[in-house]
Amino acid sequence: MPALKRALGLNENYARELLELHTLGVDAGYSQDDVREAARVLTGWSLELKARDDDFGDFVYRRAAHDPAEKNVFGLHLPAGGQMDDGEKLLDYLALHPKTAHHLAFKLAQKFVSDAPPEGLVDALAAEYLRTGGDLRAVYLKLFGSREFWADAAFAAKTKTPLELVASSVRGLGELTSVQPQLVRALDGMGQPLYRANPPTGYAEEAARWVSAGALVSRINFGLELGRNDLPGVQVPLSSLPAGAPDAVVDALSRRLLGGRLSAESRRTVLAAVGAREEDAMQDGEQRPVDPRVVAGLLIGSPEFQKQ
Repeated sequence: MPALKRALGLNENYARELLELHTLGVDAGYSQDDVREAARVLTGWSLELKARDDDFGDFVYRRAAHDPAEKNVFGLHLPAGGQMDDGEKLLDYLALHPKTAHHLAFKLAQKFVSDAPPEGLVDALAAEYLRTGGDLRAVYLKLFGSREFWADAAFAAKTKTPLELVASSVRGLGELTSVQPQLVRALDGMGQPLYRANPPTGYAEEAARWVSAGALVSRINFGLELGRNDLPGVQVPLSSLPAGAPDAVVDALSRRLLGGRLSAESRRTVLAAVGAREEDAMQDGEQRPVDPRVVAGLLIGSPEFQKQ
């Protein structure tokens, strides 16, 4: 019986992700024809698979699988007869395309400034990218030196993703000794399972994806569980937490977890939640001691701690 021979074809998904995710962006204006032409350009680009399942293999160019006819991709003309250099020319062209510059500039400004970054900042970053031939170090310097980055409007404008919340909580309260299933399940419960984003674009940056009443409850519950030292793999020594009157504990933990930027409203809410109102003071004027682990958990759920 003759061996089965797998037919060679175009990997349009690979080409689409190159254009949509890694260079031009989904709104760049390219067509399905551009996707197909890009897929033709990349024919012959493959992998030399390894015996081990955990090794993806090394790049290999298979000359016999390449389509040598002429191609046109989003304004780039490649004459007939090209081989592996077709793909290299396409990558060089896309890397320095103005649409790529804008796409990357927007993503960086959205990550570090706000969910809807100022258009002027995005344009300035894109211009710096093109001026320097794609030097991302120069783009970062431009970003972090911009007025928009240091503006009051950008302060605490970004909301932490669940992963950022977990990382900052553990860093603020204790230390990670090992990654245990309970910690991973906490991320699952907050909507960001590790390495399991459904869209190829990954998890969203916008606050709307992460902010809801249910999500906030999950974050508070995580904080309380962490403060109680109930998460295997994380050590939060009780001796490291402040003790004493409720207002002193709240203020000390606010400085530790938030840099002291807890609002008056949030402070009142936390104190009320632990039953520490001024009218509840003991007869001698002293306030009843409060469990710092509960305070820590509530602060992790506070609006201020949700911000990057």
